[in-house]
Amino acid sequence: MPVKAFETYTSEHKLFNYQPLSVLKDCRIGIEANYYLKQLVERLPVKDPMIYATSSMPVGLKTQILRDLSILKQNKIEPFFVFDGLDLINKNKKVWNDDYSKIRAEAWKNYDQGKLQQASNDFNLSGKITFYFICVLIDILLEKKIEFLIAPYLSWAQLAYMLGNNQYNINAIFGSVNILSFNVDHKQTILSSLGGITNDQLLDIFILLGSDFCPTFPPLEMISQINGDVFKFLQDTIKIFKSGINTILNYHHTFVAKHIDYLDIFFKAICIIKYHIVLTENGKLLPLNDHFISSGLDNSVRLWDLRSSTCHGLLNISSPCLTVFDPTGIIFAVASNSLSSILLYDLRNYDKEPFSTFTLNDDGFLSKISYPPRMPDWIKMEFSNDGKLILIGTRGECHYLLDAFTGELQSRLTGQIPVNGDPKSITSGDVCFTPDARYVIGASGDKNLVIWDTKQTNRSKSLTPIEILNSGNIGPAKVVTFNPRKMMLATANNTLSFWLSENY
Repeated sequence: MPVKAFETYTSEHKLFNYQPLSVLKDCRIGIEANYYLKQLVERLPVKDPMIYATSSMPVGLKTQILRDLSILKQNKIEPFFVFDGLDLINKNKKVWNDDYSKIRAEAWKNYDQGKLQQASNDFNLSGKITFYFICVLIDILLEKKIEFLIAPYLSWAQLAYMLGNNQYNINAIFGSVNILSFNVDHKQTILSSLGGITNDQLLDIFILLGSDFCPTFPPLEMISQINGDVFKFLQDTIKIFKSGINTILNYHHTFVAKHIDYLDIFFKAICIIKYHIVLTENGKLLPLNDHFISSGLDNSVRLWDLRSSTCHGLLNISSPCLTVFDPTGIIFAVASNSLSSILLYDLRNYDKEPFSTFTLNDDGFLSKISYPPRMPDWIKMEFSNDGKLILIGTRGECHYLLDAFTGELQSRLTGQIPVNGDPKSITSGDVCFTPDARYVIGASGDKNLVIWDTKQTNRSKSLTPIEILNSGNIGPAKVVTFNPRKMMLATANNTLSFWLSENY
């Protein structure tokens, strides 16, 4: 996740100070191994102009590593190396930041045309540390009995976790600016020099600048073409709109045709960083953050962290509420039945106003059932796995599908007999999505299950079941839920039943 624009900005504005190595005496320093090797190759006294083209062994690499380790030992500094682990990018999907491959292709073109100096410069720009370089460093560390760790995925995320965990006893980090994506020591100095932006706003800027996880924010392409300062532009824009989410929503109309799913991609990039998998001191693989949300009859919504017995966030919202996180874990929704509204919050700014509020009004249909029209009680809210739809389950004769981005009513699910009619009978809902978000499965009072196809459309927006499943002698299901990964459905009333794919 290179943040080139930020590195340039910090260099020009002299945000980093240089100190002698002696200030780290008797300290244990965490070293981002892949970044160290990249820096080492670039400062070798004898440079191989085609090193990144041939992946050959650089002259003096091993000697320089031994020299660096000797200097650390002389200054009584204990190194701890952390290597990158598995690649986060799915090889079958597009890698958003493909600058390296483009530069490398241009380098070979220049080489074929005899432009050797330009080819050498391009290969250096596209350079990635090869597995062979890593093996050389690991062999030396084993020989010198120096500790190292291979992270599950990103080394800089693992180092951020280790820096905040006293059991690792890491006092400082040598690594790329990527580490500033997390709340590390002395970061506040940099945030202050950037005009007082928050940790989360800086992370939003990093992601919008472009990385392997997310394409560059489309409006930045125009700023770059006129040689503008893209980092300064984003810094000012984030201050105005307060967050990356609001920034994307305000510019969305200008690039919707080119990047229809940009907001979804942005959410996933945040999720990759904030909930990155790290190796704990107990040898377990856990996310950096582990939050969940609850609502109560005292008109409260509480945010929890599994590592604490007390809530770390509290919202007061009218009427018993439904709460749910979206698939990225960054956005959570709160449904207020009495207001017929759904409020969307950014987890990082939950103490602020919701960034979107959707009001569900279906008086035209409900007036055919009772007058004055009355919205049935809501008992279930769920995001589809692709994050594009919100399902609202009710105690009445219909359920609702809403567009998760605009709040527009997509479909009204009808044709079932209400099951959860007793207000005293509070359950987790008798309707749910299938994992692919194509179908919705719900219970019916005649002891059957009904299936709706979310892709069906009609002018009235009312969908009727495409299939009815006979549940035999099992009573009407008051809870219906689908395994998010396996083809298995579960229903419950007084008994718990599992449905396998061959059953339906």
